[in-house]
Amino acid sequence: MCIRNPSSASAKFITVVDCKATHDDEVTLRALLTGTRKWPGDDAVDASAQAKCQADAFASYVGVPFEQSRLETDYATTDRAGWSAGDHRLICLVYDPNDSSLARSLRGSHL
Repeated sequence: MCIRNPSSASAKFITVVDCKATHDDEVTLRALLTGTRKWPGDDAVDASAQAKCQADAFASYVGVPFEQSRLETDYATTDRAGWSAGDHRLICLVYDPNDSSLARSLRGSHL
């Protein structure tokens, strides 16, 4: 799944596009972070998300380990209120910092 980033930080929706169309990021993994309803804190959520996105999802999507790639990762998680309500979703993203307007998929690119 490929996406175009919103044009403003306050936007609530992203645009999903075909990976052959111009896009900014690609979704490498949609998963749930583990934990209780008690908010573990920003640092813990960020560390868990980063580990899943760089270790678990990256190599299987791109074809090389994160450390050997020129590509970057990002992720989206819920906030404190969402976590407390039971939303533990994680969306891992990959993008090319050298190409802000991709028109091909990074899946299996070995970049």
